[in-house]
Amino acid sequence: VLPTSGCSPLSVNVTNNTTAPTCNGTAVPLSYTWTITSPTGTSSSYTSNSLQTPPTLVLTNPTTSPQNFTITLTVNPKEPTNSSLNFSVPTNCISSCSQIVTVNPIPTISGTLSVCIGSTSQLTGSAPPNTTTPWTSSNILIATISNTGLVTGVGVGTSIITYTNSYGCTKTVTITVTPLNTIAAGLNRTTCINSAITTITLASTGATGATFTGLPAGV
Repeated sequence: VLPTSGCSPLSVNVTNNTTAPTCNGTAVPLSYTWTITSPTGTSSSYTSNSLQTPPTLVLTNPTTSPQNFTITLTVNPKEPTNSSLNFSVPTNCISSCSQIVTVNPIPTISGTLSVCIGSTSQLTGSAPPNTTTPWTSSNILIATISNTGLVTGVGVGTSIITYTNSYGCTKTVTITVTPLNTIAAGLNRTTCINSAITTITLASTGATGATFTGLPAGV
């Protein structure tokens, strides 16, 4: 792309290197190269990643399909320090170029985010999943997770579960693993017909809403 103004006697070409896809709501890492050529044919090039503020692109439908955006870079080139040109670049030498960037959706995670030790909980990530390692657990001593999203409680605590879709975008949730609740009703009781049963006291490590079963009718 040739400059729009003020570059004589130099010619300037700017190339937008921003081609890699990005995830929804993430700043796009800009990269571009300009080449400055003198009237004698001598040229110098310089690549930059940070001379413009990276734009943040947001999908129209954030949980569905990828979407293409056109990014236009407008650059006021500066002569590289290692330039072999024998000219100074005018301050109003401005050039621009455009590039299409694909923005991909952030996945979602659904399912129960708490589980007891030794129990499982099935999590579901929005399609399509990463083909190699769609699910990971930050602490496998607390919870493990299979490639299909099945969480198994291992130890008491929390672990961060990460789901990655096929576009390379991720979503995290926190899974909580709780201890197994136990209930004790004391010693076995023996009583006579038509006699009252002494009070049964339940001892629990955290269970609530316990009910009695197996008692004779009328008790």
